[in-house]
Amino acid sequence: MANINYNSPSCAVGGGNAPQTLDAVRQFDRKKNWNIFRATSYDRGGSSSDDTPGVALNDVALPHSYIAAALRCSPPSRNSAGPAPVCCFHRDCGMLLDETPLFEPSLLQEIDWSNNTVTFSPPISPSSPGEGLVLRPLCMADFNRGFFKVLSQLTKTGDVTPEQFAKKFEHMKSTGDYYVIVVEDTNMGQIVATATLITEHKFIHSCAKRGRVEEVVVSDMCRGKQLGKLLVTALTLLSKKLNCYKVTLECAPKNVAFYQKFGYAASDETYMQCRFFD
Repeated sequence: MANINYNSPSCAVGGGNAPQTLDAVRQFDRKKNWNIFRATSYDRGGSSSDDTPGVALNDVALPHSYIAAALRCSPPSRNSAGPAPVCCFHRDCGMLLDETPLFEPSLLQEIDWSNNTVTFSPPISPSSPGEGLVLRPLCMADFNRGFFKVLSQLTKTGDVTPEQFAKKFEHMKSTGDYYVIVVEDTNMGQIVATATLITEHKFIHSCAKRGRVEEVVVSDMCRGKQLGKLLVTALTLLSKKLNCYKVTLECAPKNVAFYQKFGYAASDETYMQCRFFD
């Protein structure tokens, strides 16, 4: 477990309490892909301190005791085994964006990588995407890890608030038909790539499912690391695991050769759309 020491700026805590200075130690558990912050807080008079697990507030650490009071959530027990998942408390709206995954992470772990038809040099896989990288389902806390910054390199994202993101996330999770995967650079704590698989339920083909791969994008700072190939391969194999009778995607003509490597072929059908707004 790596320890990173830093001094956070002062922040206001509690209803009307004086600002406190928080000295924090961030610990990252690579096995569980969790961040935990140990924070010691001092009020202006230096008369109180709180050595409890803390959470990240953008670049500010807050003790769980404050978050629990503010959001009425239970802080982890001081005697509990292992680190607690990080909770990201967004300063603008007071929302708790936690590490809840959009779908069950074991689905990615159970992908049959032996069916991969693409060559990776050097070899990488969903379980080993590269040094300092983790491939996993999207989680709520990724709002504060630059998820939309990466998406904006593909298309317009608009100004999305934490409330909008959380509401859409919960809807997607409840349907069980959205599989947004991300690659996180754990050294920076930032999302550097993402792609989406959507499953559609059909009456045709004996009430089968169809998969659609969308929004494949790799941050410009991480291109050349085969992450685009990894994302497309992972979602293509995931669609097969989910018993989709076919999986489709849309791409620019210049990218046709790229997607043919994964077994995709041009269709006789013509893609058409009726767009109502950008």
